[in-house]
Formats: sequence, C-alpha cells, structure tokens
Amino acid sequence: MIIVSDLPEFKYVIYSLYIHLPFCRQKCPYCNFESVTGAEDLIESYIEALISELSYRSCSTFSGIPLTIYIGGGTPSLVPAGSIARVVKDFSSCSDIEFTVEANPE
Repeated sequence: MIIVSDLPEFKYVIYSLYIHLPFCRQKCPYCNFESVTGAEDLIESYIEALISELSYRSCSTFSGIPLTIYIGGGTPSLVPAGSIARVVKDFSSCSDIEFTVEANPE
C-alpha cells in the first residue's frame, strides 16, 4: 500500500475535507444522501467516532492543513454547535481554512 504523503512529490498535498453528519428530523423526498431520522441519541457516539477517525487519519493519510472543511449531511444544524466545535477543534487555530456548515433554517 502506498500512502500519498510518503511520495516526495506529494509531500504537501492540498486537500479539502468533507464531514458527513447524517442526522435529520425527517427524510426529504428529494434527498439521496445517507441520513437517519429519530436517532438523536446516537449523535454523541457518532461525534466521538468521527473525532477518533480524524485523529487516526491525520497521522496516516493527511499531511498539512485542509484548504476547506465542509460539514454536510443530513442536517448538520441538528447537531449541537459544541459537538461540531469538538470535531474541528484541531483546525480552529488555522486562520486560512474555509469552514462551511450546511444549515436547515427551521
């Protein structure tokens, strides 16, 4: 297996990061994205698993800082702001990152 960051010409790959939060209040008829309804009790477990995965990947796959972080779903605004902040806290001191979070204006 070749890890891109192990190749000299790809030492500093510019990348963007998409984080999927699959939680919704209801499934919209036009939506084909993976999502779940009535599972708010799973949000914190999902966030913990996501933080663990990001930590693992940051040591093995990614090098450097993403250009953009896009948080989509589902309805990411259904997830408490503090939970989203925990997911991106390792990137929060980087002033050049563009952060985008989808929101449902309910």
